[in-house]
Amino acid sequence: MKRTGKFISNGKLTIRWNQKTFFQLILLLFIIGMIYGAVLAGTSSEEMLNKLSFLTQGFMDQRAEQSLVYTFLNSLGSTASLLLTLFLLGFCAIGQPFAGFVPIFRGLGLGLSMGSFYLQDGIKGVLFCLLLLLPPAAISTFALILGTRESIKFSNLFFSVLLPDKNLETKGMLKLYCTKFGVLFGILLVSALIDCICTFLFAGFFGGV
Repeated sequence: MKRTGKFISNGKLTIRWNQKTFFQLILLLFIIGMIYGAVLAGTSSEEMLNKLSFLTQGFMDQRAEQSLVYTFLNSLGSTASLLLTLFLLGFCAIGQPFAGFVPIFRGLGLGLSMGSFYLQDGIKGVLFCLLLLLPPAAISTFALILGTRESIKFSNLFFSVLLPDKNLETKGMLKLYCTKFGVLFGILLVSALIDCICTFLFAGFFGGV
């Protein structure tokens, strides 16, 4: 077995290194989206800030008053729709750039929300983000990043089938692909449950802020 740095001739370590790098690149897309969202919040006009103030306060009040079942379904629905989008894009030979936009969109939304809470509510807004937004968001974002990676990989498989002299067996890969997304959906269920727990424990402190 020949070794060359982090790469070995049988390709196992090479694949592992590539998957790690791939994950980091998708994470970078999410961070870029998050930074851009925060910048958008910070450079908003006074009229937009007033609208954001209304929305953030309404969101805080709603969290304190809504049922845990509604919180669970709302949290799961917002993330599961993105995961379903990634799942379907995996069956498209040219779905890679669209799948890559999902973590950017996710980061943009989180960055804009967190920036708005900070601008409008200061320390209380930061605490709201730390206690209610970040715990479930971190878990669901992890699942979506993994989903993006799997979607792009599966999309690449369909693209390679279109190339000459390529005859790949996709039956086993399809089963594995569906299994992986089933696991990722389970992670989103956990994220929604944590969202409910955080809401139950902390939302009452922010109602009417």
